Amino acid sequence: MPAKVEQRMAVVDALETQLAASRATAAILLSALTGTASCLPQIHEHRSH
Repeated sequence: MPAKVEQRMAVVDALETQLAASRATAAILLSALTGTASCLPQIHEHRSH
């Protein structure tokens, strides 16, 4: 394979890795926000009693 093709393949591999990491981070953040949001009504109810 010519060197330029190998370089581009390496760039594509790096971008795929970054994309996968970004998606994993987004999923973690979404889970954290969803978990926090679901606790808010319980906290509010607890304080009002």
